[in-house]
Amino acid sequence: MSGLFSTFNVAKRGINVQQKAIDVTSHNISNANTVGYSRQRARIETTRPFGMPTLNNAAEPGQLGTGAQIAAIERIRDSFLDYQIRTETSTMSKYNTRDKFLSEIESIINEPSDTGISTLIGKFFDSWQQLSKQPQGSNARTVVAQQSAALADALNHAAKQLNKLQTNAQDLIRNNVTDINSLLDQLDNLNREIIGVKSAGNMPNDLMDRRDLLLDELSTKFNINIDKKAYEGINIKPADDNGMKVPNLVSADRNEDVSRFSYISSVEKDIEDPSGTTYKITYYKLGKMNSESNKQTITVKGMDELNAKKLTETRVLWSNSEGKAVRADGSAIEDGAVINIMELKSFVPYAGELKGNMSIHEDINDYKDQLNKLAKAIAFSVNAVHSGLSDAKSNTNKDYLPFLLMEMLHYIVKITK
Repeated sequence: MSGLFSTFNVAKRGINVQQKAIDVTSHNISNANTVGYSRQRARIETTRPFGMPTLNNAAEPGQLGTGAQIAAIERIRDSFLDYQIRTETSTMSKYNTRDKFLSEIESIINEPSDTGISTLIGKFFDSWQQLSKQPQGSNARTVVAQQSAALADALNHAAKQLNKLQTNAQDLIRNNVTDINSLLDQLDNLNREIIGVKSAGNMPNDLMDRRDLLLDELSTKFNINIDKKAYEGINIKPADDNGMKVPNLVSADRNEDVSRFSYISSVEKDIEDPSGTTYKITYYKLGKMNSESNKQTITVKGMDELNAKKLTETRVLWSNSEGKAVRADGSAIEDGAVINIMELKSFVPYAGELKGNMSIHEDINDYKDQLNKLAKAIAFSVNAVHSGLSDAKSNTNKDYLPFLLMEMLHYIVKITK
């Protein structure tokens, strides 16, 4: 119906629409420095016009407009860019973590330098060269003993520092596990709130911003896949689910089970099994080591040293929402259970900060092995030359070895024990 009041109503609607648009702009300006905030805009559309043809109303030359209304307040956000950024963030976090640890290893090895191991090795053999010219000289013997002790101390110090660095990496893995589980719990709660608001007919923009911010943070820990569901709900799972039947960490379906992660504190060989293929694994539910009630122990059969080494390096198990370790089919492994190695499911992502901390374990073990091999090679080679035997390794306790040589061997070989 046209008329003066209709004109006033159109004007009123227009004023209300522009007022809401100004409110949205004010909200954007207020959150210009808010971390994770996505700019919003008011989507304006026309209201239902007059002049719709009906049985009692003949068609007119044109429909009479009734003004405008706010159809929705939308976030300006590109989901494709979110995917790209989160994928690359995982990769960057992995290498940033490795860079930090490898820089620490570089400072421990300290090569090349005037005080490094290579320099001490040179001085060590130089002292032996001088001793060969004056075998009866006490000064030459003293220098050999001092250089032997200095070299052995340097190797020993490097090994101890690498052990400390490895312990730090393990602590960071445990912290990652607790942080990841905390992020997943927050995401799960936000997911439910968003679905509830959306199903009521509203758009939960600010809640979705908070969820995206948490997703960005989670992507720094490991690589994730996100599946969008109805009412703006999402499912979250790792990009590599390791063959798990229940890989979802966050689910839009309340009735669906979700997974979490637990931290392995120790992997020890079972001394009661003479075959050496049985290990005792101790882990803490959800990585929470502040209570002994979270401590769980399982016995794993059919496990070799390589499996034990990998498990010691990764230290993360798939678990249910309560933190109990699970098999691939999602069934829980009870405390004290005896299982086969194939039933144990460890979580090993291929990117993220968690992967960086895991991979550095292997590097540190390699450097420790190289130090041990270097120490053994020096000790056994010197003993072989000095004793005149082709293999002095099995004759290090013979009485004819000089006391000086035995002291050198004691200093060097002790780091391999």
